[in-house]
Amino acid sequence: MADKPTNREQLKELNEKIEAGIWNVFNSGKFAEYLQVMSRFHTYSVKNQMLIHSQCPNAVKVAGYDKWMKQFGRHVKKGEHGITIIAPTTYKKIVERPKIDPATKAPVRDAAGKVVMEEKEIEVLTFQPAKVFDYSQTEGKPLPQLVSSASRRIQHYEAFMEALQRASPVPLNGELMRENGSENTFARQETGQTQTAEACIRTMARAILQRNEKKNLEIAARDWPEVPIKQISEQIRNIEVEGISYIVCQHFGIETGENSFDCVAADCKHLDILDLESCLETINKTVGSMIFNIEKEFAETQKQEQRQANTAVKEAVEPEKKKSVLEQLKQKIKQERKRTAPRKSAERGL
Repeated sequence: MADKPTNREQLKELNEKIEAGIWNVFNSGKFAEYLQVMSRFHTYSVKNQMLIHSQCPNAVKVAGYDKWMKQFGRHVKKGEHGITIIAPTTYKKIVERPKIDPATKAPVRDAAGKVVMEEKEIEVLTFQPAKVFDYSQTEGKPLPQLVSSASRRIQHYEAFMEALQRASPVPLNGELMRENGSENTFARQETGQTQTAEACIRTMARAILQRNEKKNLEIAARDWPEVPIKQISEQIRNIEVEGISYIVCQHFGIETGENSFDCVAADCKHLDILDLESCLETINKTVGSMIFNIEKEFAETQKQEQRQANTAVKEAVEPEKKKSVLEQLKQKIKQERKRTAPRKSAERGL
């Protein structure tokens, strides 16, 4: 009987699959397919996205065996094979470290001047293969709709566009925007809300990438002046922009037209595997921050609109309430006069 592979051997095999998957994405016309997986799993690492894509490209939601039962009320179907990903885990370890004086924060020394050592228990982060299962591999209690259906008309369009404007590092209007010698232009589309939103998101993506690159170059020049600075090529930048805008649009249920992802990706066949992996990491990281900021601003915009609506209703109702109170007062006075009229007439008769 063959020995079970060690944790190190399994991780090595998974990393080889990840590298092969990256090459496959950029060389086999499957870049758009991979971006769909990224849009559904943007909170996962690129490595795990690639593993999910290679084993179950149509996955919509994954979780461990126990999590499906305890948290979602579903169980894995008999005979299903799990999707292997890389999961973080910790273990405790006893190590020897210098004893530190709590008052001086300096190492404690004995009479001979040697540093006193003590044993301490620490937690060590490591990674190991783990099995997860897609929603399609389970059955039981239904879940809310996992993927919002794309619509030609965005719900709460004005609030969404306001959120994009607030989350964007550059103005999203028709004016020419210049920054550090580069030009970012946005012309409002006449062909519908989805195209306008997609153009805004693409503009945001490019502006965020340019801003982050400028910041990284400044840090590199300051902290490592002797190291040659490698700038992002236009090919990689175009892939990043198209990938980010596509994933963000997918997340918010915005239809996008036919894209030339695979043609753009094919132009990068000659690039190093590390450059390609770095490209996907940049896409994933930027997507996460953009979605977080847009959702935050969208929620705030909706709250603000609700407050304004409540104020408008209050202002509209207030005069009516005052009028109603005045009418009630008049009616009360009238009733009081009718009640006292007979008594006054009797008094005059006396």
